Amino acid sequence: MELILSLALLSVVLLLVFNIYFLGKNIFDRSVHERGMQGNVRIAVDKVTEEIRTADFITSEVPEDGEINGKDEYYSIEIDGDELIKTKYPENEEEKSIATLSDILFKPKNGGLSLKISRDSYEIETEIPLENNPSIDIDNEGTHVIYYTKR
Repeated sequence: MELILSLALLSVVLLLVFNIYFLGKNIFDRSVHERGMQGNVRIAVDKVTEEIRTADFITSEVPEDGEINGKDEYYSIEIDGDELIKTKYPENEEEKSIATLSDILFKPKNGGLSLKISRDSYEIETEIPLENNPSIDIDNEGTHVIYYTKR
């Protein structure tokens, strides 16, 4: 009788200990995943800001003649699948970023450019300071792809 009671008590204690362990493990795994998402979004913001900051013309569409602001060499930033990609034209050289994202949105804002980047449930919205006071040809609703030239 004492043995059965001891085993029952031990089972209850072990059940509580394992429940607490698995709860802690799930919380830890979730926080590691969220940290990874936040890191990817921050890296993407840094990369896009670095690229766009020195642009002298920004648009959401390429004219039929294939030139932007009279230049045939230009760049684009967009998301393909879940990868942030920078492409150099006319060579079509793609440079994949190390960031994995869900969405990217560029909008004109106060003479500058607003950038909204997200991955899963994490999102950052920031304004990119533009050094060359470029012309911006983007609708107020925004765009998911931008084309730009550099000096």
